[in-house]
Order: sequence, then C-alpha cells, then structure tokens
Amino acid sequence: MRILLNIKSQDANDSTSLFRWLNNDPDVYPHCDLRPIPKDSDPGTMGIDAQAVEAIFSGVLNLASLIVAIASWKSSRPANPDVIINVGDRSITLTGSSHEEIARVTSLLALEGNTDSSGQQPQE
Repeated sequence: MRILLNIKSQDANDSTSLFRWLNNDPDVYPHCDLRPIPKDSDPGTMGIDAQAVEAIFSGVLNLASLIVAIASWKSSRPANPDVIINVGDRSITLTGSSHEEIARVTSLLALEGNTDSSGQQPQE
C-alpha cells in the first residue's frame, strides 16, 4: 500500500518532523519504506525540508503500527495538527490520537487497501 501524509499546520517544519519521527520508530521503519516529498527550496539548501511524507508498506499490522506512530507524533506536537492520509483518490484525516480514532482510521485504510483498481472488494 502506498500512502501520502500531509499535515494541516502553520509550522512549516511539521512534515520534516513527522518523517524523522517515523524514521526513528522501531515499529515502523523496518517495515515501511519512508520518503520525504521535498518542498521547492532555494538552490543550495541542504538537509531534509519535506512538504509531505510518502509511506510504502504491506500488511494491516504495518498499517496499524504506522497509524499509532502518527498519532503519537501528533500528541507530542503543541498544536496537535491534523494529518491527512491520502490513499489513491481517497483522503482520510487523523484528527485525534485516541484509541478510537486510531481504530477508525486503520479500519478505513485497511478497507481501502483491500479494493481493486475499480474500488470493488476482491472476490474470494
């Protein structure tokens, strides 16, 4: 599954912060290919300056670990910014960090990951 994480925040460094947080999480990084999506920056600028984070992984367990890590990051931020999770043409917003919110978003994303290109559930 490929998802794109965007953050609704006034802090321009939040996407970079989330990338670093996920990249250092032992439940996420070994099972997930993470890439910062760079901002348009001035020539000669060094370092990571992300506008979004891309995550590629497989399996519901890895998905759940990723959502828990995002929720943990959110709760560590003073403004607790919303994270918009884009899967294909669908967007799901993680607005809180409660167990219920994590379960809601994980369930919606797991369903999204189990559809074919037409949006239909696979036939077993």
